Amino acid sequence: MKPALFWPLAALLGAAIVILVLNLLERDVYEHGELAPPSPGNNVDDQDPIFQRLRPREFVHTCPSCGECRHPYEIVENRRLMSLRDRDGWYRLFWARDETYHYDDPVYLAAGYQNRTADDPSGTWLIRARIGPPAHAPSAPHACPEIPGERAWVYELLALDRPMEESRGELQALVYRSRDGNRPPALYLGWRLSGTMEHTLSPCPCGKP
Repeated sequence: MKPALFWPLAALLGAAIVILVLNLLERDVYEHGELAPPSPGNNVDDQDPIFQRLRPREFVHTCPSCGECRHPYEIVENRRLMSLRDRDGWYRLFWARDETYHYDDPVYLAAGYQNRTADDPSGTWLIRARIGPPAHAPSAPHACPEIPGERAWVYELLALDRPMEESRGELQALVYRSRDGNRPPALYLGWRLSGTMEHTLSPCPCGKP
């Protein structure tokens, strides 16, 4: 082999080995992660312990006749969406492209985040409830304030390397311990209220004849 060709060929061979090793080392395991978002509708079990802590129980307002009206909430939507972005490195060559994996369970999202190329954990949790009739017995007709027919709470996913702080409005859902060194020793996942919505104001039915 001519000396002039040796070093270019050696460089190409070395680059090929580096690319091969990097591809072999890349761990892309996104168990229960879907490339398409979950189907529309509720996807959180009513017995989910975090839902039980977030679940609204009753709507309370003052009334000139009753003093205080208590209305039970009826949950009409309970939907949790989470995602991770898988960022492929340059060494994937023609196959390099970002992919987004969708989850409805934070445990699997935390496991997927252990991949070296996983990034941008994000998510929202929508809880929407209808306000039912007052819990107390019917009273004489009277003017009663307007109340919303529905209320909704939107929570954002938090993925931190420290425990949640309730003083900041953070609700911790789980702690995922990492052993492979790609991430901090512990990943704390939780939720924080990002907004509320009210719909269809109308007089409270407790004063209707």
